[in-house]
Amino acid sequence: MVKSEISRGTFKIYKADVFDIEELSHLWLNMIYEVVPSPNPRVDWWKSYIEEFMKNDLYHCYYAEIDDKVVGFMDAMLYPDPITGKLYAQCMHTYVLPEYRPNATFVLYKKVLNEGRKHKVDAFELNCFDPTKSFWEKHGMKCFGYHMRKDL
Repeated sequence: MVKSEISRGTFKIYKADVFDIEELSHLWLNMIYEVVPSPNPRVDWWKSYIEEFMKNDLYHCYYAEIDDKVVGFMDAMLYPDPITGKLYAQCMHTYVLPEYRPNATFVLYKKVLNEGRKHKVDAFELNCFDPTKSFWEKHGMKCFGYHMRKDL
């Protein structure tokens, strides 16, 4: 399989495809166990919907590799908002193994931002947990609302 490779220092960034889902699912599980209290992860659900997203040209997923080891990933969906008339890139998942933070996180973020610029995206959005809020603020992100949930 041929992948488009972009070197960024010691990290290599690859565009993910369906053949990468299994390996990325391990990082996704790491993310869940690290940030979600009392998780009940359904990795089969995650794999299934990521595979469906990958069929859509508006979905983009990239992973970082160093020394042939996948160390993190970031994905985003582009969506045109009919309310604002703007095109947004909504980051869905970001996870980098702790020993490769913040460098690999920043490299992935820059890659996704640059892809968004190619598509003439007006803004980049992401959800984050409190421990990562200051990192994202250092890179220009601003809190504009709240993500709320009620268990039923």
